[in-house]
Amino acid sequence: MERRGFWSILFLGSMMIGLMSCRQEEKMMAEGTPIRFCSDVDGMGWQKGALRTDVPGDAGRSTRGTLVYTSTMYSRLGCWASMYPAAETWSEQSPLNLMKNREVTQELAYSSNTYWPGAWQKVRFFAYAPYGNSSLSFPDTPSGYPVFDYAVPLDAASQVDILVASTGEYPGDFNQVVSLNFKHALTAIRFVDMGMPQGTVTQITVSGVYGKARHYVGKNVWDSYSMTTDFVFPVDYQTASVEKANIEIKSGDDRLILIPQVLPEGAKLKLTLRSAAGTVTEYTASLANTEWQMGKIVRYNLSIQENALVVVDDLSDWMDGGEL
Repeated sequence: MERRGFWSILFLGSMMIGLMSCRQEEKMMAEGTPIRFCSDVDGMGWQKGALRTDVPGDAGRSTRGTLVYTSTMYSRLGCWASMYPAAETWSEQSPLNLMKNREVTQELAYSSNTYWPGAWQKVRFFAYAPYGNSSLSFPDTPSGYPVFDYAVPLDAASQVDILVASTGEYPGDFNQVVSLNFKHALTAIRFVDMGMPQGTVTQITVSGVYGKARHYVGKNVWDSYSMTTDFVFPVDYQTASVEKANIEIKSGDDRLILIPQVLPEGAKLKLTLRSAAGTVTEYTASLANTEWQMGKIVRYNLSIQENALVVVDDLSDWMDGGEL
């Protein structure tokens, strides 16, 4: 009996060593596969090699105040990853523990330098772009949806089209490239001449709107609004000589790109017009209690009727509103 017991113990020990060895080997294989990403913007497809890399840091001047599409995607992303047991489902109590605001760059083929943890875990990813923008700050978020605070630059040319993405759950041994489908986190603002007196529009001011708020990546929610601000959009636009001209008033490629919100009481749009004789007139209209939605373009159709500014807004999807 003792001899049989000895061999039974030896056999069980060998099995345990074998199982441990297999697990270690499996873990080593998984850890040998780095997590890599590819990306598109609003489902428009990934165009490898077409990303802007002209300036280190956040995107170059050409993408500031400018709407971003797949072909002009940023070359630096920030990523979070939540890792949790395979038997569980992700929740807002799940930890952000595998990656925390990790920089991922085109230069390194969008590799995170983090490895797949193995089949006994699940992973969910969150991301934003551009990485390294000074207007973004990141409160510590130990679990759930990662967050960032954004303070909009006053200068339209410095306002960035912020993109956000999140994925579903991946098995910890997925070991393949993860696709990130980015969405526009902000609201783009366009102004259109639909009939004005002859002269030159020198600036358009959107005043009394929130200039700072917090975004929850993956939840697609903004809150904690603060800092009511006036955003001045300088232009040099000669008004059209025909009614309902349908011509966009803009400054080069720059447009206002602001935080989605229900505009507070006191929010206004002011247009400054200089006549051929040099007389400067300001026209004002209320924007209070209207809504700017995430990932939308607000087109303000502007006309002067009976010496008053008439504003008619038109809300469209980011891609649908890409061209006037």
